[in-house]
Amino acid sequence: MIRMVCVLSALASLQSCGFSKSDLFGILKKSAADEITAFGIRTPASSGIIDESAKTISVTVPYATSTAGLVAVFTTTGETVKVNGIPQTSAATPNDFSKPVVYTVESEVGLSTNYTVCVTVAKNSA
Repeated sequence: MIRMVCVLSALASLQSCGFSKSDLFGILKKSAADEITAFGIRTPASSGIIDESAKTISVTVPYATSTAGLVAVFTTTGETVKVNGIPQTSAATPNDFSKPVVYTVESEVGLSTNYTVCVTVAKNSA
């Protein structure tokens, strides 16, 4: 709701600065969506659990999996996804998950949301 008020306020300001209605409609067509809707690790295949209210994602990988160089598979409603300013490509970009990794999802209108991803290695079942 707050985002919508901010967008409408910004649009009113733009119109008073001489932007045409077609300019404003072009801006309105852009999305403010900036969520990760699914997340997992490609190999070994492991699904993540997204806590949308806390903006956290938890993934457990099998015992003895190295957390360095894991590749995430994700879907997003955003325009871009970055880690430390580096663009991420689902199923392609490796990251070191030995510590929590912050994924920043940016919308078409410049809004962003951070998700903290924590990968845990399962304990030895033997």
